[in-house]
Amino acid sequence: MKHKTVLNYCLATEWICIVAGVLASFALEAHLPQPLQAWLAQEAETPLGVEDNVMLVACFPLIISMVVASVGLFAGRKWAAWVYLVTSVLGILVMTLTGPTVAHAIPDTLDDISVAMSGMVIALAFFTDALEKVAEPSSPLVRVSRDGKQM
Repeated sequence: MKHKTVLNYCLATEWICIVAGVLASFALEAHLPQPLQAWLAQEAETPLGVEDNVMLVACFPLIISMVVASVGLFAGRKWAAWVYLVTSVLGILVMTLTGPTVAHAIPDTLDDISVAMSGMVIALAFFTDALEKVAEPSSPLVRVSRDGKQM
């Protein structure tokens, strides 16, 4: 299998896991133990503070740049690998500032898979020929005779 194909599969798997994880998180919240549900309800009722607003402002551009980078990687653009890498590193740094979280095992597992796929994408983008351009002939209409001369 070509590296570009594997890269595309990893990107698709990552985004499927992200979307499925968010949906599963909302769907399975009711299946958490009662004390955890109470904590989540208390967190939801707490008004947003300055740091929460800063996090929202910081996360929005990261999400947009991750989507742009993913589309660029699907299209085989080398610049997208750098945007993807920088966005991933900044996303990790921002996530360390979010505080405690409560999640069901299923969305947590989907998140782990998406992080593994992210690592695969970075490895494939930087350490393989997945984003190399294939050399194209300068003029596809040039005919060559059997002895190697142009016709």
